[in-house]
Parts: sequence; structure tokens; C-alpha cells
Amino acid sequence: FTVTNTTAGSVSVTITADGVTLDDQPTITFAAGAISTTSSTVSPSPATDVTANGTDASTVTVTLVDANGNAISGVAPGEFTIDVGTNATASAVSAGGAPGTYTFTVTSTTAETITVVVTARTATLASQPTIEFVAGPVDPAQSMVTASPTEVTTGGSD
Repeated sequence: FTVTNTTAGSVSVTITADGVTLDDQPTITFAAGAISTTSSTVSPSPATDVTANGTDASTVTVTLVDANGNAISGVAPGEFTIDVGTNATASAVSAGGAPGTYTFTVTSTTAETITVVVTARTATLASQPTIEFVAGPVDPAQSMVTASPTEVTTGGSD
């Protein structure tokens, strides 16, 4: 006989023949399949209005699943490639609390909207959200006012 399952996990097999249950009850473990590039997700929080100061960050949660929705755990930080463009910076990836979840943070010093592209192992995920970094408050020490021209005729305009 053949045993199949689409859900990752372990099952015990009980066999009864001619009304007699056999003592041997093997356990079969079903493992998650390959990473699904279309079912896995990438979710930044917040995704908008992150101050571009190099400190304020968006936390990105990656959820890796196979084609049947089974969580894929055990992906090492070095098996991720994170592309956030040239001005933003992504931290190292770490395992999240739930099975199949991983997190990292993104910061930037440039006001811009970036696209987050995650590759886990060799699978580039189809979910490619954006994060909007915005200018921070005015800093008087970094601001200046100039006049041009610096001399105007009285009672007139130039």
C-alpha cells in the first residue's frame, strides 16, 4: 500500500488484517516541499512614512511555505539574499517566532521608495513590496537661507 499526505508532519500507521491490529505501528514523517515563490510572502511594517535617517526602520517579515502551504523552517541566514537597492540597508535575517517566518529590518538615509526583493535559497519570491522612506523634520543646524540678489534698490524691485 501507499501512504500520501499534503501536510507536513508525522503520522503513525496502524494496520489491521483479518480483524487483528498489528503491533508494529511505524511513524512516517512528511516534510515540506520546495519553497513556493508565489505562495510565500514578504510584508514590511510600516510600509510608508519611514523617516530616512538611517535609524528608523521597517521590519520585514518573510513567510516561507511550499505549494501546499506548509511552513518551511530551517533556512539559515546565509541562504537569504536581500536586495533593497543602493541607498537602503537591510540587516541580517533571523528566524521569527512562528514556523517558516523570518525577519529583518530596512533603513535608509535617502527619501525614496524602495522595492524589497527576497531570495531564499535559490527561490526569488514573487511578493516584492515597497517601503516609502520620507524626509525627516527640518534640522535648523543643517538648514540655511540665502538671498539672491543680496542687494535691492529701495522702493523698487529687481
